[in-house]
Amino acid sequence: MPEFEKVIELVDYYDGPREGLANFQGKPHTFKSRMLDVYGADDAIDLFDLAPVGLDGPTVVARAEFRRVGSGPQPPGEWPVHAVRWALVSADGA
Repeated sequence: MPEFEKVIELVDYYDGPREGLANFQGKPHTFKSRMLDVYGADDAIDLFDLAPVGLDGPTVVARAEFRRVGSGPQPPGEWPVHAVRWALVSADGA
């Protein structure tokens, strides 16, 4: 099972991280949630588009398991620090 990797920056947070910059396979990638409105048995699906930073590489689609790093209250206006474990869904951006 892949290890958790560093979330470098969060740009959007709505019921969890939605967009930002995180490592994927040890290299920085932008990530953005597809925010699927799915109801029924698969309502927990949350897919993210991952694109390598500064490289012409393929966008991949992955599921993410985020976890909070550390504990205690956050200062006002700051998001908690997170780590992420990616599960690749496809490598063609479909």
